[in-house]
Amino acid sequence: MPTPATAVEFEYGEMQGFLDTIVSAGASMRTAKRNCENISKANGGCQSFDASGLDKSSAGVSSDDGNLNYDQWDVFSGTMKATSELQLNWRNFTGF
Repeated sequence: MPTPATAVEFEYGEMQGFLDTIVSAGASMRTAKRNCENISKANGGCQSFDASGLDKSSAGVSSDDGNLNYDQWDVFSGTMKATSELQLNWRNFTGF
């Protein structure tokens, strides 16, 4: 959700400054149910074959960790960050 931008202005003698900070947060969530075709047989995946006679489940024992570790609606990642910018003006010079 975006927040309104605000900046702090200050003066120190002939110097002017502007400090702007943005704080944001986000999360990633699994919205789909587990699909047994993405889980290896060794970990309890599908035990079925399609019309071609080929096994449809995942082959790797550790390639299905994302499917085994997270159920539908589980949050698997969360981030929060702050970004600050400082601008200083003095006579004809500007630093950012």
